[in-house]
Amino acid sequence: QVWARGWFAVVGWFVIAALVRIKERRKIGLGKFVMGFGCDPDLLAEKRFPTKAELDRAFPDNPVIIVHVSGHGAKLNSKALAAYSITAATPTPVGGVIGRETGSNEPDGLLFETAFLPIFAEVPGPDDDGATLFVHCNGDAAIDALLEAHRYASDGAPERPRGTVGIHSQFIRRDQLQKYAAWQITPSFYTEHCFYFGDTHVVNRGREQAEFISPMKSALGLGLHPANHTDFNVAPLNQLFTIHTAVNRQTRSGVILGEAERISPLEALRAITLDSARMYGEEAEKGSIEIGKLADLVILSADPTAVPAAEIEKIEVLETIKEGKTVWKK
Repeated sequence: QVWARGWFAVVGWFVIAALVRIKERRKIGLGKFVMGFGCDPDLLAEKRFPTKAELDRAFPDNPVIIVHVSGHGAKLNSKALAAYSITAATPTPVGGVIGRETGSNEPDGLLFETAFLPIFAEVPGPDDDGATLFVHCNGDAAIDALLEAHRYASDGAPERPRGTVGIHSQFIRRDQLQKYAAWQITPSFYTEHCFYFGDTHVVNRGREQAEFISPMKSALGLGLHPANHTDFNVAPLNQLFTIHTAVNRQTRSGVILGEAERISPLEALRAITLDSARMYGEEAEKGSIEIGKLADLVILSADPTAVPAAEIEKIEVLETIKEGKTVWKK
């Protein structure tokens, strides 16, 4: 393994190790991009990114981009710099940073602000083993911004699958949902909004708009594969309650909010398993119990597809199995 070599322990070993695991798990071929996101060099013992040379040794045949936790910059290896034609002759743009090797004009792989923006705009989509954008958009104005950004970055082909995900997409309009379907944007809904904030939404936004929040049924009807989430730690981490709210859509006061958007327990279960795995591009190894997939599963006290809908939230997890091994048991 790469991380066993002597040089590997010198810098942020877990950063490179994580990239190696991603490359192996996703079977990223030679010449394809290996991407990492959320790296904060200040949390590393060395207080810096891995160097270009260290990344070159670990990935001699792949371009590598490690995006800073701020999203404002990244560290690239030599293959990635070459892919974007960044050389010693590349001028540093106004408002940007191109790191240089000591005593020379050779780029050291560090790019920030305006020097990084053109790279970020051209980051390969997930079909190219690159990055998937997960965009937080709650109100319809924010969703308009997401759609415009997706269109702008699509090079004239917004319908081409890029794996874009709209997190929450709570107050999505019907015309926006239709664009999600046409442009293959996945909504990750938050049906627990119905319970926790539904009554307030009726007061603040009116019943018509409130009843269409997290429209799981309409999304499924358009051929989308919506995921569903808990938004922890905004709400407790309880996937059975996530299923419960998608099926029942009941507010704290007991009002049914958007009866037409209720879905079946099986559809709700799929949204937090197989369709969530699909959202991450990991459906080949996760999300369902099949030969060849990871044995990640739970044993429940009852079948959520068989109990009365109102009883789903009372189901308990009896055992948790991770990769074939019991990691928790009641």
